[in-house]
Amino acid sequence: MSPNSFAQAQRILKRASSLVQRASFAAMGRAMSHAKTVLGKEIRSEYAIKARRARSAITAKRVKTSGSTQAEILVRGGNLLASEFSLRPKTDTTGGRRKAVRLGIRKGGVQRVDKGFVSRGVLLRRKGSKSYPIEPVFGPAVPGMAANEHVVDAVQSDFKETYERRLEHEISRLMNKG
Repeated sequence: MSPNSFAQAQRILKRASSLVQRASFAAMGRAMSHAKTVLGKEIRSEYAIKARRARSAITAKRVKTSGSTQAEILVRGGNLLASEFSLRPKTDTTGGRRKAVRLGIRKGGVQRVDKGFVSRGVLLRRKGSKSYPIEPVFGPAVPGMAANEHVVDAVQSDFKETYERRLEHEISRLMNKG
């Protein structure tokens, strides 16, 4: 082996190492974007929440440092008002228009809310037997919904599958680019 061919082999291997890191970063970005979409869909398959509300609580972040790439999907937010879920009726149930109020947090069923009424689109509940005090009714937070084991399993398996597929694609794309 001549010194010239050895130096050429070193350059090719060094270039391949940097290409793999670039491909990994690109594949991770695509996989995270897809995982955010899947996370929103999986939350909506389990809970009766609007897509906009679920998506607004989900953020993704990639960090590229020398020699490593890290990614994380963050789900933040507090408990949501019950009116964000399946609430029937949505119109006021005060005064002469009194109706039973039903609330469905999970998909597939609604339950009656005892001492509950809707005023200005917000579900309120009486604390005691008297008319006051009243308090708003809250449902779970989006991070709690995202922690559901079915949701976590679906997102993790999808991320792994998407990352592996995209990594292979990105490496071949960068290698063929020249």
